[in-house]
Amino acid sequence: MSKAFYAGFAVGLLIVLIAVVISYKKFGRDLKGDPDERQLLIRGNAYKYAFFTTMIAIMALTFLHSETDLLPITEGVGAVWSCMLGLAVFVCYCIMKDAYFGLKDKKSTFLTIMILVTVGNGLPVVMDIIDGNLMENGVLGLRGFNIGAAVLFLAVIICMLIKQVVDKAEEEE
Repeated sequence: MSKAFYAGFAVGLLIVLIAVVISYKKFGRDLKGDPDERQLLIRGNAYKYAFFTTMIAIMALTFLHSETDLLPITEGVGAVWSCMLGLAVFVCYCIMKDAYFGLKDKKSTFLTIMILVTVGNGLPVVMDIIDGNLMENGVLGLRGFNIGAAVLFLAVIICMLIKQVVDKAEEEE
């Protein structure tokens, strides 16, 4: 890895840290409303589904990496993608069951942030594809993290949009 890669990673981490501190100071504890009992029960089920999804994905990837050469990704990328899959299951399940957002939360702001994060993770992937740098020695390495993150946040956006359509259809009935 080049020094520019590590410098970019450090600057990105610093920007995220500063954004979190500023957000917490601006919004304080009002950043997210307290969930009610129904939401807590649904989140418990979502945690369970996400956990088992992650475990199954990790076991499948471990088997495929140890017994075959079918996956052109590193073990680290596969493990992180498995965790991202579990996170997508948790978030999408909670969104579809109305257990993700509190009453005070602005869904449009969250959707805007998700779109920005998706684009922010998708642009480096597109640039790597254009430059021909996506694969290293025929294997997807660190660049795979951006692909996983872009897919994760895109899945959350799609879940939010589907939920909006479902809610509008229910209101019209």
